[in-house]
Amino acid sequence: MSEPDELPRRWVKLLDQDRCIGCHACTTACKSENEVPLGVTRTYVKSVEVGTFPQVRRAFQVTRCNQCADAPCVSACPTQAMYRREDGIVDFDKQICIGCKACIAACPYDAIFINPQDNSAEKCNLCAHRLEVGLEPACVTVCPTQAILVGDLNDPDSAVAEIINREPVTVRRPEKGTRPGVFYKGAHQATLDPLAARRPDGGLFAWATQDPGHDPGHVAAGHPVPRRCCPTTSATTPPGAGGSACTPGPRAWPLAACWSRCSWCWPDGWAGPARPPAGRRPPWRWASWA
Repeated sequence: MSEPDELPRRWVKLLDQDRCIGCHACTTACKSENEVPLGVTRTYVKSVEVGTFPQVRRAFQVTRCNQCADAPCVSACPTQAMYRREDGIVDFDKQICIGCKACIAACPYDAIFINPQDNSAEKCNLCAHRLEVGLEPACVTVCPTQAILVGDLNDPDSAVAEIINREPVTVRRPEKGTRPGVFYKGAHQATLDPLAARRPDGGLFAWATQDPGHDPGHVAAGHPVPRRCCPTTSATTPPGAGGSACTPGPRAWPLAACWSRCSWCWPDGWAGPARPPAGRRPPWRWASWA
């Protein structure tokens, strides 16, 4: 009886998020190995805060090309610059790429970008040039916790195949039917699915405050507390009206009108035009508050 034919090699990657500490060593090693320019990256580490105080922790997820068996970027590329190799790696050919971004639109994992130096599509290719000479990818080499493993899925004796076949693992966006070649162990659902992450309370994002009546076209900035013209500006009385003192309340008058009339802003009582004279700057009290 003849032995069954040996299965072809299929390179896959396993990311153990139980071990990942979010150090970004893989990101920097990838940029150095592949000479990725500033502003773009082939791999990055995503973090999401999960839980409720005091039981809160930060969950990490390493994001990169998923080396799909049915890669939509390969089907979408009009010049076949994106192609799948026999060993399962989805690679790219910069020589025939026209920078049309069709692969970017087709990829459900947001893993492809346009290199700003040569205007061609680029992504993680498992450091194929290193695998071909028997070396591990750069990210695997530098990971201090051994959270990244690369191996042959069709080799039952490989460490990657043993974990994938025996322990619970998951992939990103399985509903897309792309059959990803990147597997996650211990990943939190909030990192794999953006819709699973909880929206922060209060509507406060970075320095922008957004309330129910917020205009999507307006980007708020500054301190979230309602701004005041000065500590004594009234919402109903024009600045400086009825004397140099103002009554407390939120700012309701143009700032130029305030600083030209209000004695708090201009201690010397200057009440000139709406703008200060040439070469004159607001005093420290107004500048430090504004």
